Amino acid sequence: MDLLKEIKSFLKKAKKPLVVVVGPTASGKTALSLKLARELEGEIISTDSRQIYKGMEIGTDAISEDKREGIPHYMIGITTPNKIISLSEYKDMALEAVKKIYQKRKLPVLVGGTGLYISAITENYDVPRIKPNLALRRKLQTEADKKGMEFVHQKLSKLDPQAAKKIHPNNLRYVIRAIEINMASGKNKQDKKSKPIFDVFMVGVDWPREKLYERIEKRVDEQFQKGLVEEVKELLKKGYKEELPAMTSLGVKEIIPHVKNKKKMPLELTSEILKRNIRHYAKRQLTWFKKYKNIHWLTPKELAELVKPVKSAKPETPVKKNQKKETKPIKKVKKVAKKTAKKVPQKAVKIPKKKIKKIVKKVKKSAKKPAKKLTKKKFKRK
Repeated sequence: MDLLKEIKSFLKKAKKPLVVVVGPTASGKTALSLKLARELEGEIISTDSRQIYKGMEIGTDAISEDKREGIPHYMIGITTPNKIISLSEYKDMALEAVKKIYQKRKLPVLVGGTGLYISAITENYDVPRIKPNLALRRKLQTEADKKGMEFVHQKLSKLDPQAAKKIHPNNLRYVIRAIEINMASGKNKQDKKSKPIFDVFMVGVDWPREKLYERIEKRVDEQFQKGLVEEVKELLKKGYKEELPAMTSLGVKEIIPHVKNKKKMPLELTSEILKRNIRHYAKRQLTWFKKYKNIHWLTPKELAELVKPVKSAKPETPVKKNQKKETKPIKKVKKVAKKTAKKVPQKAVKIPKKKIKKIVKKVKKSAKKPAKKLTKKKFKRK
């Protein structure tokens, strides 16, 4: 599949184009989004619900400034972990970013793995504007810790059976939010959709399950090497409470028990738990993406071919300031002069100054003429 060709064909017809890069964690979305943004004059908007927080760059695998290749990125590190940004607030900010990108006559490229964020934009959800109830969230989280996530899910089933059917029991954050909406409004959570705003081209990477898990495990190992434990220590040191949504993120909640008690929760076990939880999360992501129609799935081989760096030609030797680039005729004259110099006897010969001036004048004159086959003239010794 020639992906770039397909997208360019799509762009010719689209009135409000939006390219969306989806996929589970560790599937190569970042590299693909950079390639598309470079080739299509795009700017990138993150659709990751945890990359919005500062100080969690290692755990959320947020792309650093030095790796963005000068391409503007939006919705990364926009708030601190003690602030809560609702889906409706995220949607408003993301749409504002899209507007700015259009004004620059660039292409907006959404990239991330939070399906709900992607759907809110591409399918134009009418999102309930209900503020988070932190006390309720703490209570439900405690119940999930003590009695299991299935227990909290059963509560949702009694309040809102339709929402309970759509949300997996392991997706505790969404379960709690659905209960929160029902208790605040007295109404069931409804994913109402308005008419879509954008023409969407969606692309993802389809990894064999075992290969994807290998990539996840490798990434987790790299995160620990980069200082994941130190990052979480710093968050706790700043006083961010464990029950905050940001602190329940993958790559934070698994590390906190280790930071508090290394003997009870050694690093090796912490790493295994994090890898397992991310594998489960990747499964849920793939389940969500299966709902989307017309995703252009790339094979790992196609991805590798697309994002591989292009070998650039050897750069020319830079010309120094006030130094003119030599033309072909000058180069040829120099070459002839060098060969001739070798044939001249080593014994110094006195040549009148007038004659030197004449020779220099002739060389300069011949350099300005179009390149011709130069004949070697023998200098006669006088």
